Amino acid sequence: MEKKNKDLTAGTGAGPEDQTPEAGRSQGGPAAEGPERDLIHEEPENSPATERPERGPARGPENGPAVEYASPMKRLWAWVGLVYAVGYALLMAYAFAHGNFPQGIGQLLIAPALAGLGASVILRYKEGTGRGGLPGRGGLPVCVILAGTSFALAVWNLVQGLPVLLGQL
Repeated sequence: MEKKNKDLTAGTGAGPEDQTPEAGRSQGGPAAEGPERDLIHEEPENSPATERPERGPARGPENGPAVEYASPMKRLWAWVGLVYAVGYALLMAYAFAHGNFPQGIGQLLIAPALAGLGASVILRYKEGTGRGGLPGRGGLPVCVILAGTSFALAVWNLVQGLPVLLGQL
């Protein structure tokens, strides 16, 4: 037992045996070898240092609400917002480089919203939350008309706005 205590206190500055070369190794030199190493560095199997959660903390009343992912509609409009953010960043870069904003590009600025509207109509139809249409058909004619019109207007606005923008570059 006394030898065990000596081994556990080696290198801690607790006794005169710490002045030996072996004690110097355990303080900052190479790792201790033999049974000293096992006594100093051994951790119990069920210690908190060895237990690891499998995939983060469990969700529940004590850890907060469960994760709620965005609906497809929210994701769609997030992408539309991303298109607008990139577009406005490019417009600002153009304005800083040339000293003024490009003129006559309103068609380009409305095209992402029209494409988002068409995609929203399709998503609502697929979810079954769309309105209109003939009874018993689930609104398919209204979905086709609204989505088709929105996409056609988006393409028409791109065709009208891109030459205007490219002419100013």
